[in-house]
Amino acid sequence: MSSFDSSRPVVLFALLDWGMGHATRTAPLIQFAVDQGWAVHVATKGTALAFLRTQFSPEAISFHTKPGPDITYAKRGTWMKIAAQVPEFLNSIRKETSWTAEFVARHGITHIVSDNCYGVHHPDIPCVLMSHQLQLPVPNAVAALANTFVNKHAAQFRSVWIPDDESVGLSGALTSHHQLPHAEYVGILSRLSPHAAQGNWRTVGMVSGPEPHRKLMELALLRWMKGIPGPCLLIAGRPGD
Repeated sequence: MSSFDSSRPVVLFALLDWGMGHATRTAPLIQFAVDQGWAVHVATKGTALAFLRTQFSPEAISFHTKPGPDITYAKRGTWMKIAAQVPEFLNSIRKETSWTAEFVARHGITHIVSDNCYGVHHPDIPCVLMSHQLQLPVPNAVAALANTFVNKHAAQFRSVWIPDDESVGLSGALTSHHQLPHAEYVGILSRLSPHAAQGNWRTVGMVSGPEPHRKLMELALLRWMKGIPGPCLLIAGRPGD
């Protein structure tokens, strides 16, 4: 890595392609790095990669496709469906770790910010795991095992950033009882800026996440909105619409 300019940070942002939340909350951190004049690499795939390509110029950022899990949900029996995919998920973490070692060496990466990508870390450089899921919402029978899994992988990172305000606690039980001494709340992250509202909406809903549950939530909110007074707006969270 001695052939790289050590005076200029070279940052890798790696994020999970699982709904739109990881991409949208990482966007302001990416913008900050660009504004600082740092060399920025963004690695993800699927809809997250497609979305971030629309937000940033390729002259400012290098985009890459990285390995990652392709977890799918079922309309019924969700936990059984997820449990069956655990081996694939663990294998994807191993692939991420191998990919990261090669990527760091090739591009002279000096810092890593990993949004819920447990395998994207490197022992020789500062690495941050960003996550609001430090206590997984799983059945009680496997809760201890799930939390051990999270703690084990989080320990591979120098810091853990919780994208939430501790006094507000939007993430609720997902973070409120974590046992990670190197975790810290970094505030709510958003790429949006406040501006005067156009429209007289009494109720606004927003949906994101993997299918088919995103669609099921959308339909449930639409049914609920039909029964409440006042104009309603639902942002469906479908990239490309």
